[in-house]
Amino acid sequence: MNGLPRMSIIKSRYGMHARIPARTIYSSAVMILLMAGCFGIPNQQRTEMIPVNAENIINETGCGNCISWFDEQDTVLTPHTRWETPGNEAFWPAGLVIDWGKKIRINRIAIYDDGASDDNGTSYEHRKGALELQTGEPFKWKVKMEIPMQNEGCWKYIETDFVTRYIRLLKKSSETYNWQDQGPFMCDVNINEVIFYGTPVQDDPEPCQASAPERQPKYTMDEMIGVNTFCYDSPEYQKIFGILREYHPWRWFGVHSLTDSFRWIPPQNIHPEKLYRTFPGKVCVDLHRHVDEVNKGEARPDFGADPEDPFSYQLISDYFYQFAARYGRNSLPVSCLRVAGNEKPLTGAGWVNSMEAWNEPDRWWGKAQDHFTPYQLAAMASAVYDGHMGKMGTTFGAKQADSTMQIVLGGLASLSLDYPKTIKFWADKYRNGSFPADVISFHHYCNSGGGQTSQTGVTGVSPEADNLKARLQEIVRWRDQVLPGNEVWLTEFGWDTEDGSPYSAIGHTLYPEGINTMELQAIWLVRAYLAGAAAGIDRMFMFMLKDENGTGSFKSCGMIDLQDQPKTSWYYVATLARTLKGMYFMEEIYSGDSEVRIYRFANPDNSRSAYVLWCPTSDGTRVNGYKLSIERSPGQAQLVELTGGRPEGQMTRLNLTHGTAMIEVSERPVFIIVNQPGNRGSENPGI
Repeated sequence: MNGLPRMSIIKSRYGMHARIPARTIYSSAVMILLMAGCFGIPNQQRTEMIPVNAENIINETGCGNCISWFDEQDTVLTPHTRWETPGNEAFWPAGLVIDWGKKIRINRIAIYDDGASDDNGTSYEHRKGALELQTGEPFKWKVKMEIPMQNEGCWKYIETDFVTRYIRLLKKSSETYNWQDQGPFMCDVNINEVIFYGTPVQDDPEPCQASAPERQPKYTMDEMIGVNTFCYDSPEYQKIFGILREYHPWRWFGVHSLTDSFRWIPPQNIHPEKLYRTFPGKVCVDLHRHVDEVNKGEARPDFGADPEDPFSYQLISDYFYQFAARYGRNSLPVSCLRVAGNEKPLTGAGWVNSMEAWNEPDRWWGKAQDHFTPYQLAAMASAVYDGHMGKMGTTFGAKQADSTMQIVLGGLASLSLDYPKTIKFWADKYRNGSFPADVISFHHYCNSGGGQTSQTGVTGVSPEADNLKARLQEIVRWRDQVLPGNEVWLTEFGWDTEDGSPYSAIGHTLYPEGINTMELQAIWLVRAYLAGAAAGIDRMFMFMLKDENGTGSFKSCGMIDLQDQPKTSWYYVATLARTLKGMYFMEEIYSGDSEVRIYRFANPDNSRSAYVLWCPTSDGTRVNGYKLSIERSPGQAQLVELTGGRPEGQMTRLNLTHGTAMIEVSERPVFIIVNQPGNRGSENPGI
């Protein structure tokens, strides 16, 4: 293009050679040889294969398992996995960046161009397209070449010679399809594998610190246990939690221009200030949906401007400043406030501790304008955090009103690091490395489908069956290495108590005759909070305090039913919070029995501790007479059992023999409370 010479592609198949027309290759220094994989690489000096690991990749699309392009690095084989991208146009073109951390001379590239497929009518179709390769510096990319993908079912080899640290691959779709009377959607490009060959021209960079320093828990268990709620939910049921995540539509207080005055008492007769003022714990306000929700729904609030420019989000940045000025800790001059004339100015109230910008911005469903790419989310996050480092002016962004206000990245719909990694990549360029949030937050629902889904035949499963602890530990490890000053929150998780949704608590071999969904939801919620604490998660919020009207996904996730009566789960979680009040997760203790799990919690001076025991199974397993050894045994302990109708649980004195207690262990966790000599403690502290 633009005067660069056209070239020919030489293709070899079954020993025959033919010269065919080729698309323009965006480099005058590149010669491309495409050959069928069954005959291998041309006979010339082979170079070293350059590995690509997950740590090297920035997934600019934020969706799909892009390591699948680099997991079958052998041209002798026919690769089968691929990086799949949804058809929603918001994801296209789909890009990723490879950063090797040092310069590499690339001599050859092998790409497997798979045949076309319609995946039996599912939401993914794979057709023709192109792969564009770019080099240069981040956000200053130069197109090196564009390689046509023709669904030929063979390896293609590109002979080239260039030096780079970074490579950006852009997957470009050329066809569309309709699905379930919806569309058009972009067809995916059927690339199954990409292999780079070459030689390093720089030494490896200095190794980073081998491991991050061990991070101590920041919050006690009662502080860590949170819930999603609305401001009009019952305070009686909210008070057992250490922190609330309040869903807060922007339209309640929002304005439509930078000169409008704010009316903090909304006309809908909804008064969230009462919740902020009276709740004894912490409050995180999750601002979501467009300020013009009636017409815009959950569309990105860029108002038609460049969605990758922080200045496109001035209106929501202005809102975060005014909200933090009113409800945060810092008192500001009245001249900084825009309050309607009939309302009294308020500043520095100290009622709200955290603000979250949006909800599930990475959604892969719905309209394209409802979706944020990682770069778009980074731009909005930078705006609401501090007015893009103050560049918007002094009255934009929450931090410029109250530096102590904790800003939470909008809760991501999938438990993936792609968005935080890509936002950090963006922040390194445009914010001098300053990450535009204090908390990274995720949503995850334990089910047989691996997370949020609309697939049929999917059911809820236990935290252990979903490997929840290990999933969360991966997030925490990355945070410890890359963003050690940030917190990690799991801001949605839970199970429906009605059958028929992908989140129904029915994934148990004894269901429905031997156990019901109320009990399964209850014990799985307790075990999920325990798994999060052991993984190092700072705060967790179950979804949701109260059921919603209707049927289907998430409608019966509540701990409180539509008649305002608590389910079994509310009592179990209340007992968990009360029993472990003032304690931190300390360690997992080897039980000597694969069917018994033991966690130990303790207060700061270790004078009061709790052992939590359960069977991490979903088949009714029981271990009778398990012998629990207790360190520095005082001779007596207290057993606390979960039971419906009693938020404090069922308490029984345990007599110890030579520091050992005999415990009946089941899938419902039990707590052994030990007060060391000199600490009488309370038997089960209330809230």
